[in-house]
Amino acid sequence: MNVDFTLSKYNQLLTIFQNKGYSFYPLEELPFKKSGKIIVLRHDIDLLPENALKTALLENSKGIKGSYYF
Repeated sequence: MNVDFTLSKYNQLLTIFQNKGYSFYPLEELPFKKSGKIIVLRHDIDLLPENALKTALLENSKGIKGSYYF
């Protein structure tokens, strides 16, 4: 099974979740008292920090926050 980890596919995935009414939060803003459809984004960056920047810029363009750990 091949998994597509391209930025294009990630963009499609984020769009699907947004269209289904999900709210995104970075780890430090865990929504303990929130209800509804919630996604907590946490990215562990071991290699290729330039790819993490592209991911962060994409999320930002969609109004999504996430946490990045280097």
